[in-house]
Amino acid sequence: DYQTRRRRQAEGIVKAKAGGVVMGRPSDPKLHASIRRLRCDGESIRNISRILRCSTTTVQKAIKTESA
Repeated sequence: DYQTRRRRQAEGIVKAKAGGVVMGRPSDPKLHASIRRLRCDGESIRNISRILRCSTTTVQKAIKTESA
Protein backbone atom coordinates (compact mmCIF):
# COMPACT_ATOMS: atom_id res chain seq x y z
CA ASP A 1 0.00 0.00 0.00
CA TYR A 2 2.75 2.46 1.00
CA GLN A 3 4.86 1.63 -2.05
CA THR A 4 1.87 2.01 -4.36
CA ARG A 5 1.04 5.44 -2.96
CA ARG A 6 4.66 6.60 -3.27
CA ARG A 7 4.88 5.37 -6.87
CA ARG A 8 1.61 7.04 -7.86
CA GLN A 9 2.64 10.27 -6.16
CA ALA A 10 5.95 10.28 -8.06
CA GLU A 11 4.10 9.65 -11.33
CA GLY A 12 1.77 12.57 -10.63
CA ILE A 13 4.67 14.90 -9.88
CA VAL A 14 6.43 13.95 -13.12
CA LYS A 15 3.20 14.47 -15.08
CA ALA A 16 2.58 17.88 -13.44
CA LYS A 17 6.12 19.08 -14.13
CA ALA A 18 5.82 17.98 -17.76
CA GLY A 19 2.59 19.98 -17.96
CA GLY A 20 4.32 23.12 -16.67
CA VAL A 21 2.83 23.20 -13.17
CA VAL A 22 4.94 25.26 -10.75
CA MET A 23 5.57 23.54 -7.44
CA GLY A 24 6.15 25.22 -4.08
CA ARG A 25 5.11 28.40 -2.38
CA PRO A 26 5.13 31.55 -4.55
CA SER A 27 7.56 34.29 -3.61
CA ASP A 28 6.42 37.53 -1.97
CA PRO A 29 7.13 40.38 -4.43
CA LYS A 30 6.71 43.11 -1.78
CA LEU A 31 9.21 41.43 0.53
CA HIS A 32 11.69 40.93 -2.30
CA ALA A 33 11.38 44.59 -3.29
CA SER A 34 12.05 45.65 0.30
CA ILE A 35 15.06 43.35 0.45
CA ARG A 36 16.50 44.77 -2.76
CA ARG A 37 15.92 48.35 -1.59
CA LEU A 38 17.69 47.73 1.72
CA ARG A 39 20.55 45.95 -0.03
CA CYS A 40 21.02 48.94 -2.36
CA ASP A 41 21.19 51.14 0.75
CA GLY A 42 24.18 49.08 1.89
CA GLU A 43 22.57 46.91 4.57
CA SER A 44 24.05 43.49 5.33
CA ILE A 45 22.16 40.27 4.73
CA ARG A 46 21.80 39.56 8.45
CA ASN A 47 20.64 43.08 9.21
CA ILE A 48 18.04 42.90 6.43
CA SER A 49 16.73 39.63 7.84
CA ARG A 50 16.43 41.20 11.29
CA ILE A 51 14.69 44.32 9.97
CA LEU A 52 12.18 42.43 7.82
CA ARG A 53 11.86 39.42 10.15
CA CYS A 54 12.65 36.85 7.50
CA SER A 55 15.39 34.27 7.14
CA THR A 56 18.82 35.01 5.73
CA THR A 57 18.08 32.36 3.10
CA THR A 58 15.09 34.39 1.90
CA VAL A 59 17.28 37.49 1.67
CA GLN A 60 19.91 35.61 -0.32
CA LYS A 61 17.28 34.19 -2.70
CA ALA A 62 15.85 37.66 -3.34
CA ILE A 63 19.29 39.06 -4.06
CA LYS A 64 20.12 36.12 -6.33
CA THR A 65 16.90 36.42 -8.35
CA GLU A 66 17.55 40.14 -8.81
CA SER A 67 20.92 39.55 -10.44
CA ALA A 68 19.70 36.58 -12.51
